[in-house]
Amino acid sequence: MVITFKQQIAIDIAAVHLNSDEFATAMTYINSAGTQTAIKGKIEPIVEVMPFEVGLQADVQNVIINRAVISAPARGDTITIASVVWRVCAITGNEYLWTIQISTDSRLS
Repeated sequence: MVITFKQQIAIDIAAVHLNSDEFATAMTYINSAGTQTAIKGKIEPIVEVMPFEVGLQADVQNVIINRAVISAPARGDTITIASVVWRVCAITGNEYLWTIQISTDSRLS
């Protein structure tokens, strides 16, 4: 059986890039309805700390996840990584992956 380049990309994403034995981290995605989904994602830390008000800062980072696993991420959903709850604050993506910006700021919804 011959596979296309597009099919091979999808295989590589799951087998290598979002494999917890390689680059990915186990996490739990919780949507606004409270449905929990165990996922694997690649964490890309953002060096800057996001300033909101004088004296108040929050950690921010990007998580890359497989679009086939979470079909419709939304702002205000949460992702739990190593017992830390992160809130979804921005979402971009392509045909294969979501890049989700997450923050520890609990005021985001």
